[in-house]
Amino acid sequence: EPNNQAALIGLSLALSKSVCRYNQPAELAMKAKQHALQALALNGSDSDKSKAQAAVAYAWDCLGSLDQALAAYMLSTQLDAKNYASMGSAAHLLETKGELIQAYDLTVKAKQLQPNNHMADLQISRIFELLNFSSKAQLSYQELFVLYPDNVFINEAYPRFLYFQGRLTEAKSEFEKVLKRDIKRHEVFAYYAELVWLLEGKEKALPWFKAAAEVSPGTSCLLYTS
Repeated sequence: EPNNQAALIGLSLALSKSVCRYNQPAELAMKAKQHALQALALNGSDSDKSKAQAAVAYAWDCLGSLDQALAAYMLSTQLDAKNYASMGSAAHLLETKGELIQAYDLTVKAKQLQPNNHMADLQISRIFELLNFSSKAQLSYQELFVLYPDNVFINEAYPRFLYFQGRLTEAKSEFEKVLKRDIKRHEVFAYYAELVWLLEGKEKALPWFKAAAEVSPGTSCLLYTS
């Protein structure tokens, strides 16, 4: 069924996720965008078109084209006012652009639509951090870190927060818990390498920078090994 809209959307999302979460080649996100655009061109309800538009947005997101992604996410929410996933993704990009109050309002709306939304909770934690509500941010990060041990973003977020707060020993300890959870994400390895360098010296840090580069070839992590 080459014109099965749901299948095209599902394949697009899976390909984009493989790039965004699991460090697969960016070419897969290009294929994801093509499948999403094909799905968008088919007839369907506004809800179906909203899902297809969200898949287009996610592909742009994974390609690093944030303005295009944000516009597509917002269009997705216009097509379906209950699409909490698109709201959360748009809020994340607004936070990235520094539009924190808009990001917070949209994230809260997304969480109201789906109360059991841990990615919305993570986004709120990040906004608290950026607004310097550090105690509230830590409590939220800490709870998520315990409740969702297999979420790659949460595993990165809590120890990174401690690191940026200057609590280096605590951050290193929490990153070591992440490593024991077998989370393979280049940011985790790179942050851990920086901490090892600061606390134990360059030579002990270099293998972790190399591990970061191996997980995501072609990133700036390679520069640390020179």
